[in-house]
Amino acid sequence: MYFYLTTFWGDVPWVGEVIQPEDAYIERTPREKVIDQLVEDLKWAAERMPEERYTGDKLGRLDRWGALAILARIALQNERWELAAKTSEYIIENSPYGLYEYEKLFHHEGDVENDPKNIEAIVYSLFVPEIRTQSLPNETCSPTDYIRLNPTKSLVDAYLCTDGKPAKTGLEYYKKTGVQTSSLYKSPEEHYVDYFQNRDPRMKMTLYAPGDKWPGGDDGDPDADKANETFNLPRFASLQDNNRVGANSRTGFYLKKYNDIDLAGSSVDGHGNLNVIRFAEILLIWAEATFELQGKKLTQAQIDYSINRLRDRVNMHRMNLDELSAWGMDLETELRRERRIELAGEGTRYADVMRWREGELRFGRAITGPSLKVCMNDLGANPYPDTGVDEFGDVIYEKSTAEGGARYFDATKHYLWPVPNPERQKNLC
Repeated sequence: MYFYLTTFWGDVPWVGEVIQPEDAYIERTPREKVIDQLVEDLKWAAERMPEERYTGDKLGRLDRWGALAILARIALQNERWELAAKTSEYIIENSPYGLYEYEKLFHHEGDVENDPKNIEAIVYSLFVPEIRTQSLPNETCSPTDYIRLNPTKSLVDAYLCTDGKPAKTGLEYYKKTGVQTSSLYKSPEEHYVDYFQNRDPRMKMTLYAPGDKWPGGDDGDPDADKANETFNLPRFASLQDNNRVGANSRTGFYLKKYNDIDLAGSSVDGHGNLNVIRFAEILLIWAEATFELQGKKLTQAQIDYSINRLRDRVNMHRMNLDELSAWGMDLETELRRERRIELAGEGTRYADVMRWREGELRFGRAITGPSLKVCMNDLGANPYPDTGVDEFGDVIYEKSTAEGGARYFDATKHYLWPVPNPERQKNLC
């Protein structure tokens, strides 16, 4: 909890023991002191927890490696690079955890209680019928109503092509020149399916693509009320008589991660485990922390030790320092891209953007969908005619101040959340 509190608010009241109601209102503790205490507590816990993975009726409990994984994540977020690197390397070299099949990680068949080959989930929320369930099959893609969790267009643009080059410069290399884009990608796109051609295999494991078996009822094809078995086009309510007989999207893209076709539409019966920290994140923590410790450098051997293990398991083009240099790409950007792609939709993105100080670039921009050209060619209309298009030609769902809207990010104050005024009135310390 304190990891999130300090990430959102910085300095927060530290309560390290049982207190009485009259003692609840105390001054905020500096963030660094709170993190010091978290580090101390996690080290203490790790020394007393078992090295072996829990099984049987103890499945899902936190072991030593779970405590150390949490420690590594906290250390990284707070730029304690040496602690993050040493802790993550210790997990990599000594724990019983490793990589598993990427796509299965997010579906019931790959849960640890169903497949003992899954040695990747270190910290996770274990499904317990009628006690601990989740609603992601309904929130990610449902046969009725609006989709709550909508992948962004910038995520779609971020996936590299299968040759390791960018499909487009995107926000990763915003307004930068000299970056080689892939000849495998058709740009500008003419049809929705073009977005998914020749991309990092993790894209189609994370997002629904045309041709996939479809849980979303009626999609965006010309009929407005006939359920589809196969996904073809995104559905926008404004172009479908504003009805709710299909998966209405805000951005035109849908998460496949954690979506279960058999359970789509159920708000409480999601029966898959939720990954909190998995071995892949430990590799990414090690890579970023080591990169920072070494003056923003990694050797090729270090990239092979971390990033390329993730790419190898999905048969993606390996990261190569010589190629990055030849293609005008930089290592820091690509390490950040790799973390975004690998962990897309898993709840780490906000903290990453805060740590990298990319708030203006990422959160201060319009929320967009497919390009206007794709919408006109495939859907016959712009689903958001009143909000126009952005500088890349993509239709706008929510405008930023650049387009005359309200969405913006103020770097002088938005890297921390404001404390709600009613809470400040309660606690005058």
